Order: sequence, then C-alpha cells, then structure tokens
Amino acid sequence: MAPTGKPLKGRKRFNADLRELNTSSDFNSGTWSVQGVRAGEDDGSVEFELVDSRDQTRIVVHLLCSDTSEYPDTHSIFCHSPEPGSYGEQMKDICDEMLNASSSTTILEVAKHFLVKISGDEDDGEDGLCDDIGIDEDDMPVFDARDDAEEVQPRSNGNGALPIDGKSKDHEDWVHDMSWVEKNTEHLLPPPVDSTPGATMALQKEFKGMMKEQANAEKNNDLATLGWYMPPEFNGENLYQWVIEMHSFDPSLPIAKDMASRGINSLVFETRFPPTFPHSPPFFRLVMPRFVGFAQGGGGHVTIGGSICMDLLTSGGWLPSYNIAAILLQIRLAISSNPPARIASDWNQPYQPQEALQGYTRAATAHGWKAYLKEMQRLVTLH
Repeated sequence: MAPTGKPLKGRKRFNADLRELNTSSDFNSGTWSVQGVRAGEDDGSVEFELVDSRDQTRIVVHLLCSDTSEYPDTHSIFCHSPEPGSYGEQMKDICDEMLNASSSTTILEVAKHFLVKISGDEDDGEDGLCDDIGIDEDDMPVFDARDDAEEVQPRSNGNGALPIDGKSKDHEDWVHDMSWVEKNTEHLLPPPVDSTPGATMALQKEFKGMMKEQANAEKNNDLATLGWYMPPEFNGENLYQWVIEMHSFDPSLPIAKDMASRGINSLVFETRFPPTFPHSPPFFRLVMPRFVGFAQGGGGHVTIGGSICMDLLTSGGWLPSYNIAAILLQIRLAISSNPPARIASDWNQPYQPQEALQGYTRAATAHGWKAYLKEMQRLVTLH
C-alpha cells in the first residue's frame, strides 16, 4: 500500500493500487485469483484475469477508469469481460452492478468484488431492476409475442451494411429528403447533458465509423442496400443524440407498401446515449411515422409509445461489444417480422418522448427484463 502520511491521490494513487493488485496475496480466494494485471500507459484502462486454480479457467476483465486525475474521488469505473465463456451471465451481472458503484470506488475494490462474486461467496442481488409498473393492454400482444427477431445476435455483414432482401446492385437508389427529417426534428428533445470521457471516446469512434460507411455507400450509389442514413445536417453537434433514418424496406412488406402509399420516405428515430455507454444501451425511439397499435392489429416490436420492444436494448440484454449498425439491423428485422408493422391513419402525429419511455418501461416490466429505469428516465427528462 501507499506509505502513511498524506494520502496519495490522482495518478500516483492509481499506480499504487495497480502495484498492490499485482502483488498482494489478498486477491486470492483459494480457488480463484487475480493475475496478469496490465494497464495502459496514459489512460485509465486496466486488464486482469480471474484464474480458477482447479482447471485453469481464465476470464479476462477490462476496466476503464474515466478520470484518474482526482482518483479515487471523482471517476467512474466501467467493466467489461469480452470472453467470459460459461460464466457469461454471472460476469455480465457483476459488470452491471459496478455501474451503480460509488464514484470513489477503487480498482482494488472492483477486483475484490469480482473475486468474491465469481467465487460464489455472495448471492447476487437484484438492485436496479424494474419497478412494479402497470401494463397498458394495448402493448400486451407485443409483450406476449415470440421474439423471433432477437434470435440473431447483433452483428453486421462484414462491412456493417444491412442486407435487404430482393435488392440488387442495379436498383434505383434511395434519396434523403431533408424537409421530411426536418419536420421530425421539431419533435426531438434537447440534447442530453450528462457525459463522460469514456462514453465520448466510444461515441466518437462509433460515429466516425458509421459516417465513413455511409459515405462509401453514397459514393457507390448504394444507400438502399445500407438501409439506414444519418443526415449530416442533423448529426454531429452533440455526440449523445443521433437522428437516424431507416428506409428501403423489402417492397413486398406491408410497411413498405404503407410508406409508398403515403409518400413516407423513411422511419425517423431519435437515439440518445447515456454517459455509461458502451456499457449501457442507448435509448431508441421512433419519432414518425406513427404505427398501428398492437391491439388494432399492428406489429413490428414497437410499443404504443414508439419505443423498441427488444431485450438487447435493456441493461440485461445489452453487451458493450454491440455496435449501432448491428442494432439497426435487429430493429429492422423486428419491424419486418410477423406480425409486421403497419403505418397508422394518424401517421403524421409524432410520438412523444414520455410515451416512448412509458412504453419501454412497460415492455421491460412485462418481460421481466433487467433495466436501469432511473438511468433511462434521466436520459429522457434531463436536458
């Protein structure tokens, strides 16, 4: 430990804790131990392994301390285990728990928490789960429906493009309509105010990658195959709020026919990111057009409030390795699955943020999905 006297703070304390984590016998439960501690030279990234002495099972854990300048007083520690193997659910629960840790939690305490939990010395708690909330009967059909669209793990097709059935290279390409999106943006919330260095860094990388992919599709006259579009004039001012269009559905689908008959160029989504991204999911909501409710024969895994009814967009189903292009593919599949989404007669009445949040809450509660509702509520209401 650090010598007695004035307590070490900042990067010196961070480095001292790293040395202790690497050398102390305190991080050995008899069965599991912390080994292979490594750290980034200039940032707050730490990696270590949890090793089972019985069969040499090794679980890699990544930590990111968002700010080491005042460590351990003011920072957030984000955890991720990229290849947890058979311990996947257990490791995911531990990482979720650490999102609610105190802002003065040290990396030693985090490592000890992992060690205690993986050794089975404590029962997992259920803190942070959904509160008891009433269910809207209009949403019940989608809550009870099979989750066919979620059977495919979120991933892209190599370059991130979303495959569209029936499309070929010689199709007429989709064209962005700025006036349509501008009409939608009138109903957006102000941008989120919460941010962290870790989330900003992750969002910069994600945003840059998607805009590059979009530029390549545009250059090759292939936006229709990509299937989504992030209009530059409505994106980039705040990394924590994105406007995304979804378009070019298979023309045989009811939603494609509905859109064509009403002259609707795209589905417009507002996506809001929490300060804990990528360790917590973003909040997706449809702005316009409005869909037919499930009680009236609609479908598409969109709640009556315009939020997306999918486990992977809750804290229990989300993984930090998911990228937004892959999530858009999953949403597209959900909208296209049976029963398919249909455009409502009042399609030009935008969904409101609060009804989207209520729909998200009802969906998570009805399915028993783990969701940090306070975080989502803050994301929607604090701006």
